[in-house]
Amino acid sequence: MGNLWGRGIGVRPLEGILPKKEILRLADEVREKGGFVSMRKLEDGSETPYELNATYYSALSDPRNEELGELRFLCSQSVAMAMRGIPAVYFHSLYASPNDLKGVEETGRNRTVNRKKWKSEELEKVLGEKSEQPVRVFEWYARTLRRRAACPAFHPDAPQAILDFGSSIFALERTSLDGNQMVLCLFNFQGKETKVPDAEALRELFPQGKARDLITDGEITLEKGKFALRPYQSLWLTSH
Repeated sequence: MGNLWGRGIGVRPLEGILPKKEILRLADEVREKGGFVSMRKLEDGSETPYELNATYYSALSDPRNEELGELRFLCSQSVAMAMRGIPAVYFHSLYASPNDLKGVEETGRNRTVNRKKWKSEELEKVLGEKSEQPVRVFEWYARTLRRRAACPAFHPDAPQAILDFGSSIFALERTSLDGNQMVLCLFNFQGKETKVPDAEALRELFPQGKARDLITDGEITLEKGKFALRPYQSLWLTSH
């Protein structure tokens, strides 16, 4: 997922999925967050977005609320890590690298915005600031990747199923190859608290009414009618 932003994400594949006005809105949002939009000329002489140039973190950030932007970014990464296969993590995503505007100014190329070359001592200094955002994100990655690697249900070939939990919650089920472990992954793509609607399905999967979240290693109580996900919260739920 993050790898798409190594060279900039191509817009043309989105043209068959999103209406043009949504693509233009997405382009405007990337510009507002300090990114760039490479354009291509159409036969009629007009121009349309061709490629969005930004680090993945900056593209998902929220200039008005840094904490909410960080949560949105981590939610997107936990989706990529939960899906079948081997997740690819873009280097600049590991520590929430912002757009390199100075680099673009120096080279005159939009793609430089997410290709900052770090010196080891410079990166070590950034990661030495324990309370800062790059460290929080890096430590989240390290912790989450370790827990994912230790979970049989996240084997690259383990089956997955997309479940219908309504339009507000994305739900993904992974099952280990031997069938002994199931993980229910829930993701809130909204910037507000969202109730999980399918309480009956949850009771079938977790008859004890409790589950363990692999991301935080905490216990979750699945209380009927009250179980909700915080803004951009991700849960990897298992019964053991």
